[in-house]
Amino acid sequence: MTVSKSLEDIAGALRVNETKTAKSRQRIDLSAGTVWAFWAHKARMLAKAQLGAPVFCDTQGGYLRISNFRRDSFLPILARAKLPAIRLYDLRHTSATLLLLADVPAKVVSERIAHSGIALTLDTYFHVLPTMGRPAADAMGRILGQRAEHGGTMAVPG
Repeated sequence: MTVSKSLEDIAGALRVNETKTAKSRQRIDLSAGTVWAFWAHKARMLAKAQLGAPVFCDTQGGYLRISNFRRDSFLPILARAKLPAIRLYDLRHTSATLLLLADVPAKVVSERIAHSGIALTLDTYFHVLPTMGRPAADAMGRILGQRAEHGGTMAVPG
């Protein structure tokens, strides 16, 4: 998917604009399941003669206000799943955290969420990933020829 435009709500009027920064204009790889869901959605839109409408639109085929989406769709989905009410923007943080926990390189995560640099990503998310140091410690142990069964943590007298 390519992000090239943004939708702004200025004094109640919706307007399509260029993205805020050049870094925001980017290609984002999607999973095969997500691509399939987009194609299925496009087929439903075609069946309703809404092919020229935005990908996600209101009931009249116009731009979807984020406040309406949050109230009418997002919050009810969270409630049905028995999850706490969060902001849509919190999904960005959740995505970054889950990708880092899945050992996706921080540089890839940083680019995917359009951070200005990897330092911002690491500064923002490192505190929620306390176990990230374990693989580095294990790797150093292997480099030094230590056997895995002697791993673990220990306090160094000081």
